[in-house]
Amino acid sequence: MRQSHWIVPAIALMLALALAAGLYAAPDDDTGPSSPLALTGADSALATADLTFGFELLDAAVAGHGDENVVISPLSISMALAMVANGAAGATHEAVMSTMQLEGMPDDVMNQAVADMMKRLNRPDSSLTISIANSIWVDQDFSVKPSFLDINRQFFHAEVGQLDFGSAASPATINKWVSDHTREKITDIIPAKLDPLLVMMLVNAVYFKGDWTHPFDPKATANAPFYLLGGGSVSTPFMALEVGLDHYQTESFDAIDLPYGDGSFSMTLILPTGRYGVDDVMKLLDAESWQRMVTGMATDDGKIFLPSFELRTKLDLVKVLSGLGMAIAFQPEESDFSRIADRSDLHINEVLHETYIKVDEEGTEAAAATSIGLAVTSVQPGGFRLTFDHPFLLAIRERASGTLLFVGRITDPSAE
Repeated sequence: MRQSHWIVPAIALMLALALAAGLYAAPDDDTGPSSPLALTGADSALATADLTFGFELLDAAVAGHGDENVVISPLSISMALAMVANGAAGATHEAVMSTMQLEGMPDDVMNQAVADMMKRLNRPDSSLTISIANSIWVDQDFSVKPSFLDINRQFFHAEVGQLDFGSAASPATINKWVSDHTREKITDIIPAKLDPLLVMMLVNAVYFKGDWTHPFDPKATANAPFYLLGGGSVSTPFMALEVGLDHYQTESFDAIDLPYGDGSFSMTLILPTGRYGVDDVMKLLDAESWQRMVTGMATDDGKIFLPSFELRTKLDLVKVLSGLGMAIAFQPEESDFSRIADRSDLHINEVLHETYIKVDEEGTEAAAATSIGLAVTSVQPGGFRLTFDHPFLLAIRERASGTLLFVGRITDPSAE
C-alpha cells in the first residue's frame, strides 16, 4: 500500500478538448440530423446553465492571462463537474451544482439531461464529426463505491479503468486514451509523474471537426495586419468570404453566424466596434444577452475578412472554479465526496483544461467565442463588410438546443 493514514487522497479532473475542421465523416446514426430529439425543460435548463457558466468561466480565465488568446469548452468542463457532482454530498454538492448554474436541479434530472445532450450532439450531418467521451481512472489501492461508477457509466457512458498510480506507465495510459479520443490533437495533458496523493482522475475529451457550409476560397486569402491589444500589429493571413449570412449589430459590436454542414452547428463571431474593446464586450455577455443576439439575427448579404489561425490553450482551473464558488471542493478539511468513497479527506486537487483550435478555409479545427447584446440598431442597407483585424470573440454552438460547445477570446491569431 502506498498510502498511510496521514495522506490526504485527492481526485483530479483532466479536461482534454479538441476541435477540428476538414473532411471526416460523421459516425453512422440511423436517426440522423433529420430527426432531432425533442427538447425537455431540463434540456433547455442545462443549455441555459451552460451559457451562463461559459461566460463566467471565460471572464475569470481571461482575467489571469493578460493579453493572451484564451479558448475554453464550457461543455467539457461542466460535463466533468457533473460526473463529480454525482459523488459529492452536502455543502460540497451544493457548491458544485451552484457553480455550474444548476442549483436546485436533482441529480437524476441533471444526469438524464446530460445523457440527452450527448445523444443530440453526437448526431451530426456528414460534414461534421463530433465525439464526446468520458473516463474514470482509479488507483488500484483505492476503494470506490460501485454506485458512483454505475451512475457515470449509465448516463455519461464513462469508461472505468484501474491503474497503479505509482507506476510510470499510468500517465502514458491515460494520455493515450485522451489522444485516441481527440484524434491525436491533445497528447500529453497528464504530467509524466502523477501527484502521489492522487487516487482518481475523471477525464472528458471532446472532438469537433466541421466543414463550413460556405467555404472560403483559398485563392482569396492574403496577408494583412491584425492590431493587438497592447498596440502594434502582426501580419497574418486573412480569408475572404462574400455571401448571405445571419448578422446582428449593436452600438458595441457586430456579430455573424458561420454555419457548418447543414446548419445544425455554427460558429458565432463577435467583432467589437467603435470605442468598445474585446474585454468590454465580453463583460456584457450573459445568457439573456446571448439569446437576444442569436434570436435577433437577420440574413443579409455581406463580406467578411477573417484570419486563419491555429492555437492551443492550457489552463489550471482550480483558482477559477474556486472564485466561482467551488472553493470547498478543493479543501481536504471541508469537502464531502462521501458518495465516491468512505473517506472524509477526499478532495479535488487539480483541474487541467486544454484546447486545440484551428480555423482555415475549409472549416474549423478548434474554436471558441463569446457574445454580447445591447440596444439593437438597424443594419445599414446594401449589406455589411466586417474585417476581423482586431481582438474578437467566437463561439461554437448547437443551434437547436443552444448548447455552447466552445467559447473564447482571440487576441493574436499569429500566436501558437
